[in-house]
Amino acid sequence: MLSKSFEGRFRDDEQVFSRTDLQGNITLANKAFFDLTGFSRDELMGEKHNVLRHPLMPSIIYRVVWNKLNQDETVIAFFRNRSKNNKEYWIVSELAPYVSEGIKVGYTAQGGKPCAEAVKEIKHLYDLLLQAEKKESIIKSAEVLKRYLENKGMSYNEYMGYLLSKQDKWYTKLLATIS
Repeated sequence: MLSKSFEGRFRDDEQVFSRTDLQGNITLANKAFFDLTGFSRDELMGEKHNVLRHPLMPSIIYRVVWNKLNQDETVIAFFRNRSKNNKEYWIVSELAPYVSEGIKVGYTAQGGKPCAEAVKEIKHLYDLLLQAEKKESIIKSAEVLKRYLENKGMSYNEYMGYLLSKQDKWYTKLLATIS
């Protein structure tokens, strides 16, 4: 087991994996997931995945993710999470419906450490979204996201691909899923 000082941090090449049921309850995860979050397997199994949600994470991003997952699409997102001891960490994840015997039974997430350049850019966007959300509403936050993407001349998926292209790690595999 890694030391507690590792909580909220992970190696550049490390992949974190988790699976949930349709309600978002954690049903499976790898050791790197538990090391990163600081929670033990017993503490997280069966719990809602949103226990890791950082309060400075804009709700509109979760709405985008859930809309895509509910349409049985794979989606990439950058998440600002928090560990058991409230240490902030960033992760970029590919989320997808999990199908067993032809029936969607949950969702999988696999991710890793985003590069500093991508975090800086996405943090700026998330700050704008959160400001709009807190000042007005999630609808205003959605408008800000739409305008931001229009100004970049990109769809959400294209923007995620752009951010992932800054990575030089395992993320290049994820680019194929959003092309």
